[in-house]
This record gives sequence, C-alpha cells and structure tokens, in this order.
Amino acid sequence: MNNKVVIYAFGFLILFFYSFQFFSYLYFILDTRDEIGYLSDSLLLLEGMRPSFSHSPSGLSTWFGSIFVLFNFIFNFFNELEFTIFNLFNVFDKTLFFHYQNLSYIKISLYLLNIFFLIYFFKENKNSSFFIIFLMTQLSPYLLDLSLSGKPYFLSQIFLAISLILRNKKNNNSIIFFALSVSERLENFVLLPFFIINNNQKIKKLINFILVFAAVSPWFTIAFIQNLKVLVTWILYNQEQGENNFQNFKYFFIIVYIFSLIFISFISQKKILDFAIFFVLLIISVNYFTNYIPFRWTLPSLTLVLFYISNYIDVNFYNIKKYLLIILSFLSIFFLITYKNISISDKEFTNNSNSNYIFEPMKIYETASFDLFLKHQEKITKITNIKNINYFKSDKAPLAFGESGNLERLFFRRYEFINRYQEIDNKNKQKFIIGESGLFLNKSEWCNLIYLNGLKPCQKN
Repeated sequence: MNNKVVIYAFGFLILFFYSFQFFSYLYFILDTRDEIGYLSDSLLLLEGMRPSFSHSPSGLSTWFGSIFVLFNFIFNFFNELEFTIFNLFNVFDKTLFFHYQNLSYIKISLYLLNIFFLIYFFKENKNSSFFIIFLMTQLSPYLLDLSLSGKPYFLSQIFLAISLILRNKKNNNSIIFFALSVSERLENFVLLPFFIINNNQKIKKLINFILVFAAVSPWFTIAFIQNLKVLVTWILYNQEQGENNFQNFKYFFIIVYIFSLIFISFISQKKILDFAIFFVLLIISVNYFTNYIPFRWTLPSLTLVLFYISNYIDVNFYNIKKYLLIILSFLSIFFLITYKNISISDKEFTNNSNSNYIFEPMKIYETASFDLFLKHQEKITKITNIKNINYFKSDKAPLAFGESGNLERLFFRRYEFINRYQEIDNKNKQKFIIGESGLFLNKSEWCNLIYLNGLKPCQKN
C-alpha cells in the first residue's frame, strides 16, 4: 500500500466522520450564541443590510449563504401561478422567514463550502501528510466545537492551509487564499508579513491582498472605523471586567506572539527553528494563557506549526509515513466517534409548559411568539443614541457610533419575520430573548418589566 492510497483512504474516512458529526450536532450551539448572528448575516445581506458581525468579518461564507437562499427564492417564485410585484415581494418574505426561523439550512451551506475547499486542499496536497495532520487536529475534541460551529473558524483555517501550500509552490494564488482566510477570521491577519516579506513583489502582493479582502468583505472596509471601534471596545470591556493581575501578562503575550510571527518571516524555511519557535508559543498559549487569551486567536500559528510538522515528517520519516498516517487517522476517527458535548439541542430544549413566558437565548430554530418582546425592543432600539446611553449609563453620552453601533436592531430583524409569518397554536406563549450585554435584558429584568406592565408576574430564578 503506497502513501497516496493511505492518504486517499483515511482522508475521506475522516471526512465521512466529520460529516456524520456535523449533522449530528446540526442544532447544537457548541461554541457561543454568536453563531446565530453569523448565520443570520447571510439573510441580512440578501435584504441589502449590513451584516451584524461586520467587524468579524466573515466573508465568502456569508456570500455563499446568501446565494444558497437566493436560489431557494428563485425556485419558490417560479412555482407561483401569477408573476406580480406583490407575489415577488411576498415569496421573498416567505423565503426569508423560512430561513430565519430555521437557520440550519444556512449552516449546511457552510458545511458544503467546507467540503468543497477540503477537496481542493486535498488535490493540492495529496502527496504530503499535511492534509491528514491538519484534519486530525482540527477535528480533535479540543477544536471540534469550533470546526462544527456555524462560525467560519474551520473554513478560515482551510483557506490558510491552502495558501501555505501554494506559497510553498510559489503559486501567485497563495495571497488570494490568504486574503480569503482573513476575510473569514480577522486574527489570521497576523500572518500577513509571512506572505509579504522576502518576496520580490511585495507591493503587488499587498495590493492584491487588500483588493481581494475588500471585495469579499466590503462591509468591514466600508465601515472600517466603526468595526475597529467594536473590536477595541470589546477588548477594553474585557479588560475592565477581567482580573487586573493577569492583564499585563495577556498583553505581553499578544505582543510577543505578533512579533514572533513577523520574525519567522525572515527565517529560512529549511530551518527547523521555524517549527521550534511556533511550538514553544503554542505550548505557552495552551498551558498558561487559555483562560485569558481565547485559543481561537492562536489558530493561525497552529496551522503554520502543522504545516512545518508535515514537511519535517515527509522529509525525515518517509519510510514510516504511511504507518504514522494510519495511526493518526485512527486516532482522529476515535476522537470523532467518542466526542460528546453536554449541550442541549435547540430542538430538544424544553420549556416550562405551565408558564406563559419563555426566557431563552437566541436559538437556531424558533417557534414561539415574539409579540411582547418586539413591542418593547423595537421601541428601545429606535431611541436616538440608545446604544451609547445604555453603555455609559447617561443621557449625555457621546454621540459617536451611537447609531452605527446599534447592532441589536440587526439582531431583532430575524424576530420581526418570525413573528409576522409563523403559525402558532398558542399565542399566549410569549418568548423573550435574554442576554447580559448590549441592549439585551436578563430574565430578572424581563420579569420586572412584565410585572410593571400589569401582566402576570414570572419567577426570577
């Protein structure tokens, strides 16, 4: 059995189990509830509105989700008996409602995008162990929450892996795939010097990167200052809420991490020092800083480490490579089979049937009525400068970014469609979206509001 057959067989076997796990956890939120926003952004884009997570920025995956829904709309419209403007708008509304209510179909579109580029990844790398090692790591229990998520973490690393392979082949398309990876997850930007420095066409590559990134994620570049404000506010907010004893260590690590990535660009690829530096950084991040530094920030360096590891294996352990690949592949499959998560599926989430009020976070699949929720939230979110007033706890809050920063208006668009078109047997079942930040209210605050409006009170615990 030659190496190519081994990679073919076990690569596709791992993909099969990835697919099995993805659909098994289709209605699970394994990472954070931000996944709902990422998936809904494809529908906002199709409406001609700015994606709510434009600061992230989530590029090609958002476009593809929109195209996926657009084809669904075209199919639905041509099934109409009468082609009128009213029917056109009505079918468009019903199509958006269908996907707003059940975001799993847009999540499946992300899966299809992942599979397509994984196949391209395999095609470009079929004579190396990088493909297997990459999948083994990304689909391990430690990272599987991100890989199965509706966020484009996995896709961004696939793009980055492809760009590294093409860079090794001196293929000019390398910078395009790198721009695609950054357009999905902004933290990949730290590797830009790696693709620019020591290149005879630095300016041209930089321009190509900017053009591709701007074309794929125009919502980030058009509102560049607003998006920077969101990122900076998030960092400063976490600094204020965090433990001060660790803040200096956190920022020190980030500075060391970024400068190490720049330094690596000046080192010859043939030196094993490349791998050593990143391996040390990875060990530090995993063992000491994961509670204070989101591990997802270090994913770009992890992919780069894996690339160097695969090169080292291919060159130095060629004769035992196929046996190593078999072992690694079986370990990956074992991880996938045994992986379990304590999360409850959004379809299995049970509500108190004796209560008229449901207090839950956003869900992938929504079935309740949102009459009272929208009545309150639409009134609040339309107040001038409400985001700054709420954040600074003052009517004299600064005006800057007060309107553009009102992301909750974009989040609530989904519930306007759901409440307008869904058929509900029990209209008395009112759902309230709970949260702990922005313009969201927690359960206790909702209960107080319900009580003050003369409605039946609810339990606050």
